[in-house]
Amino acid sequence: MLSAVFRARTIANRDFLALPGDSNYELYFVCNGLLRFYYLSPDGKESNKAFVSEGQFAGALISAVQKRPLYYGIQALESTTLLVAALNAFIALFEQEHAFERIGRKFTE
Repeated sequence: MLSAVFRARTIANRDFLALPGDSNYELYFVCNGLLRFYYLSPDGKESNKAFVSEGQFAGALISAVQKRPLYYGIQALESTTLLVAALNAFIALFEQEHAFERIGRKFTE
């Protein structure tokens, strides 16, 4: 079921996965590498929000639920291999298998 919604993607060092204002609601699992989540002020100043490394999930859950553009950008700080799923496709798994509801709750926490 997971292989049906996730696909592998490699992002080069310093490439952007998402920019503030984007509306691509995706769930990421970092297989190897490092991501930086950052805010961008109106005057263009960047502030780090979080760093996501190997073995961690990340995604724009709040933006997706509110159906708003992303509040932050996502950049690879080194060559990074990810598993990527559309957030709505992953959430649809909650209805198909009870174990995914627990995974979703843990992700939200």
